[in-house]
Parts: sequence; structure tokens; C-alpha cells
Amino acid sequence: MMKEADNSPKYKLFIRLLTANQKRIYGFIYALMPNQAASEDIMQQTSLFMWEHFDDFREGTNFSAWGITIARNLVRQYCRKQKRSLITFDSQAIENLIDQSDVFETQDDQITALRHCFKKLQSYEQEMLRMRYIQRIRVPEIAENLNRTTGHIYRVMARIHNSLLKCIKRQLSF
Repeated sequence: MMKEADNSPKYKLFIRLLTANQKRIYGFIYALMPNQAASEDIMQQTSLFMWEHFDDFREGTNFSAWGITIARNLVRQYCRKQKRSLITFDSQAIENLIDQSDVFETQDDQITALRHCFKKLQSYEQEMLRMRYIQRIRVPEIAENLNRTTGHIYRVMARIHNSLLKCIKRQLSF
């Protein structure tokens, strides 16, 4: 039965599209996940989901964007199930990148730069970003959890965002 699928035009098209876009999709996942093993698991789940729902994909549309959308949802599910945080940065920026995922098609270096720059942040900075943008905890609740003022959290977040932006720009200018 698998040999029939291996020879079908549908299967061949899927494999061709997945192979051409797998690096971008995996790069997106890896930029958000806490470790490589989790990233690989999410990539496997994403690939399987994409194959199971390949009839829903319209040929000629953006396969990478479709895969990234699926991956994004699986990453969020993973986060909820594991009650762990994921790596990301400014909510508006990441949402824009996700919503306009053709950015990932033309600028894979951005993912690498983001991952590199995030790792350079202090652990408490990483945790604040995880709380805010992945766990979607509101700033007043973060402030309460950390025994800080809301204004302090906003200032720290602004500083972190600026730091990430500068770092990413430096990385991309090499």
C-alpha cells in the first residue's frame, strides 16, 4: 500500500514541495522551540499533518506559509501541553512575520539571526519574553508574578526589543 502512495503524483508533488520548503519551516520551528529535540518532534508532526491534509493545500499557493502556519499552531499546542515557554521576541513583530510568512522564504538568515540574538539575552530576559508572547501573560500579571511595577516591565521589554533588533541588524549586515 505504501508503494502505491510512493508512486502517486500527489505523493511526489508533496515530497517535492516539502523538500524545497523544509529548511524554512524547520528554521521557523527551531527559532521558537526550547531545544533541538522538541524542534525535530514538531517538524515531524508538522510534516505528518501536512501530508494528512495535503488535499486542502491549493497547488500554486505558498507551501512554506502553509507549513509555517501549521507549525505555529503545533508549537503553541506543545507549549500548552508542556507548560513550558518557547523562544520568540516582540509580539507584533513575530505575528507580522508569521502572518506574512513569505519573509521566511526570502530571508532564512533572519531566523538564524533571531536564534543567535535570543541566546545572547540574559535568562530572565528570555523568560520575560516567553511569559509575554508565548504564554500570553499580560504585562500587569507578569509584573505581579515578578514583584515589579508594570512600568518597570514595559521598560525592560522595550530595552530587550531594542537589543534584539540591534543584534539582528548586526547579524544580517555581515
